[in-house]
Amino acid sequence: MTDEGQQHLRRNFLLGVANGVIFMAGSSLLGPAVILPQFLSTIFESKMIVGMGAHLIVVGWSLPQVVIAYFFRSLRHKKPAYIIGNSTRMALIGVFLLCFLIFQERPRVVGILFFVLMGSASLVAGFVGLAYQDIVARVIPSQKRGMYIAYRAFGGTGVMALVVGFFAKHVLDNPAAYPYPGNYLLIFTVAWIMMSVGVVAFSLIREPAERDVRPRPRLRTYIFELYLIVKRDHDFRRYLVVRMVRACEGLAIPFYIVYARHQFGLSGKAVGTFLLVGIVATLPAAI
Repeated sequence: MTDEGQQHLRRNFLLGVANGVIFMAGSSLLGPAVILPQFLSTIFESKMIVGMGAHLIVVGWSLPQVVIAYFFRSLRHKKPAYIIGNSTRMALIGVFLLCFLIFQERPRVVGILFFVLMGSASLVAGFVGLAYQDIVARVIPSQKRGMYIAYRAFGGTGVMALVVGFFAKHVLDNPAAYPYPGNYLLIFTVAWIMMSVGVVAFSLIREPAERDVRPRPRLRTYIFELYLIVKRDHDFRRYLVVRMVRACEGLAIPFYIVYARHQFGLSGKAVGTFLLVGIVATLPAAI
């Protein structure tokens, strides 16, 4: 770690943890497991469309990263890319929420705009994710990175997620006070606000300049380099296989709540309970 990175370590550590706690708690309300598939099932009858839409918000995290890495390798600072990317991402989600407010009496229009705007925001997330990982690798030393990730997980997917889970349950359990579709609009707006605050927290990190900047090769050379990495690094190849298997495992997640509603006749109030149960179940893993 550079002297500049060591000088700002405490600041960067706290801001990174704050980012994780606030952003992850907010994004739990937009996760593919419970609320999002239930919301989409009120618009679309097709279970395939519901499943695709529920995963839309997270699938973009990985898709563009191989391409973006080609351009990032020659940048000395990645934080500008993080700020620009996340500003675009939050703006797209904000536009969707505004359209949701305007067209809430026309659910099919809201559904189409969800796929267009949230899909675009999801693709931008891949751009942001690569910048985030690169910055963390340079501002958080390896011996503190485990603690850094643990604090973020315990606070974001644990304690704070439980708090917003109770909020979502309260909203969904009281349709008289929060009628459809305003209840989902309120939940998504809170998620957007929290995610935006989390982005601001990470944007305040002091990023040292990259010392090992490599010029961009020809695209053909870059692709060949990727091929050699996968071919020669057995551990990395196994890691990729595990990630792909885990991704396939996650494909079923959005359908659990839809199946429970249709097969067991559970009311909409059960959605909040499902969310809380899922958060409580993940708490031991976050400790």
